[in-house]
Order: sequence, then C-alpha cells, then structure tokens
Amino acid sequence: MGILQTVRCYACYLLAILFMHLSICSE
Repeated sequence: MGILQTVRCYACYLLAILFMHLSICSE
C-alpha cells in the first residue's frame, strides 16, 4: 500500500548520501 512512499523515501535517502559524498570529494 505504501510502496510508492517507501521507494520515494529510499530514493531521497540515496540522493542525500550522494550529495554528501560529492560535497566531501569537492573539498
């Protein structure tokens, strides 16, 4: 029932990790 919300939350979580990783690498 809440699969779409779970996928969306998971995608946002991955984007947050990717953004943090890029920020660390760009320093």
